[in-house]
Amino acid sequence: MRGKRNDEGFSIVELMIVVVVASIILSITVPRLLQARRSAIEASAVQTLRNYTSAQLTYLATTGSYGNYGTINDLVRVGLVDATLVGGVKSGYRYNFVLGNPPISYTVNADPSIVDTDSRFFFTNETGVIRFNIGAPADENSQPIPEFQN
Repeated sequence: MRGKRNDEGFSIVELMIVVVVASIILSITVPRLLQARRSAIEASAVQTLRNYTSAQLTYLATTGSYGNYGTINDLVRVGLVDATLVGGVKSGYRYNFVLGNPPISYTVNADPSIVDTDSRFFFTNETGVIRFNIGAPADENSQPIPEFQN
């Protein structure tokens, strides 16, 4: 007489099929999620540079010192930028604010905190044009981001 068969649980083959299907789904979705995250961080960096440029123009127009831009501490003190920028790091990017001497010009570099070959680096100055470079720091000769191209 044959013993009673136990039909509870999964067979090894069924478990292997589930693992393969899950691996395929993950291999498709994870890179897309990482790209979406990178795009969001880059958009935040560009917006920070726009806000900084706007703050400099406001500072220039309202401080009475015509022709002089403010330091990052000046901009924070008068409430034009967030104090988190004083540390130079925000949302995955490191910011380097350089005021000209005399302060009639400025430059800002936004470099990713974690760098790989596809990383986008950003730059702006008193012209307000935001420029980018892939894989290396951007400067005044780098390509403008698409919004500024004619």
